Amino acid sequence: MAAILEALQTAGLSLQRMVGLTTTHTLRMIGENSGLVSYMREKAVSPNCWNVIHYSGFFHLELLSSYDVDVNQIINTISEWIVVIKTRGIRRPEFQALLSESESQHGERVNGRCLNSWLRKGKTLKLVFSLRKEIETFLASVGSTTVHFSDKQWLCDFGFLVDIMDHLRELSEEMRVSSRVFVAAAFDHVCNFEDKLTLLHAHLEEKNLTHFAALREVVDELRQLGKDDQKIFDPDRYQVVISSLQKEFEKHFKDLNFIKKDLELFANPFSFKLEYAPISVKMELTKLQINSELWDEYRTKTLGQFYAGLSEESYPIIKGVACKVASLFDSNRICEKAFSYLTRHQHALCRPLEDEHLQALFRIATTEMEPNWDDLVRGGRNEANP
Repeated sequence: MAAILEALQTAGLSLQRMVGLTTTHTLRMIGENSGLVSYMREKAVSPNCWNVIHYSGFFHLELLSSYDVDVNQIINTISEWIVVIKTRGIRRPEFQALLSESESQHGERVNGRCLNSWLRKGKTLKLVFSLRKEIETFLASVGSTTVHFSDKQWLCDFGFLVDIMDHLRELSEEMRVSSRVFVAAAFDHVCNFEDKLTLLHAHLEEKNLTHFAALREVVDELRQLGKDDQKIFDPDRYQVVISSLQKEFEKHFKDLNFIKKDLELFANPFSFKLEYAPISVKMELTKLQINSELWDEYRTKTLGQFYAGLSEESYPIIKGVACKVASLFDSNRICEKAFSYLTRHQHALCRPLEDEHLQALFRIATTEMEPNWDDLVRGGRNEANP
């Protein structure tokens, strides 16, 4: 904890200016007595209109905290397949797309942690699922075990996992695009996804697999093999996972629900009803809503552009809170970008990293600037040949 405060001080950042905190949902992060979130909230006595907002921006398999579907067992099994393919099937044409995708994420070397992180993505699992028959044939040809391909429960779990992760991938992409504009738009996607989970839960109860394409494909294949339709898959097993996911989403975005009205206000300032606005902002909001010039700007510009051009002198409260709200998901996007970069390149980091190395890596991971390689190469040549 002391190291975090020291790093903030070195960077010239004040805890009193903190409005949001994004973490994973481990006890080390969210524990009531010793977690990072409670510690930072205690230290950050903020003058903002709401307390420090905490949420998780990582949409991956840690959300699927159900014992009914053994997520890690599935991922570890697939990791073993990939290792065999990378070491013994590299010339097989049917696996070139999979291998190219793997190498683009973490290079040619096989690294267990990178491989595991790479497989915890909906797009990757979907690609592996589409190649499952080719993988079974290949594994049999090299003498590796293919026992999972005859286990109907494991195959159904795999198909269900592919579908759920694909739904999470779609949400993650929507959030990534929306967060560049404004937090309220991203939060709308979270609310819509929670409604979607309710629908998926109801569909499973009816054994309706309309929105479970991979699971439906597995069930159809098993049915063609003469399996008893009533015993192919247990909908209750997957309903438990959906319920677990709903509870996890409620935990992850609980704080954002507390400021839902604030998000709606700053996303739609001209249509927001004055009686629902905080007392501190009513006067400015009234002045804003009767200003025809600002209304034209609001209709023709993006929300970010509108608030960037809003007069801080005339609308200090609206402008200030809008900046705080807008920063919530944008900071998270930068953190995820840095985390993904380090995960992808950690196989090359053989020696212990010192602070200066980490700073350089994070700078590379989060910068939007592109190096001018021509000038750098030309400068290097001139130094070598004065």
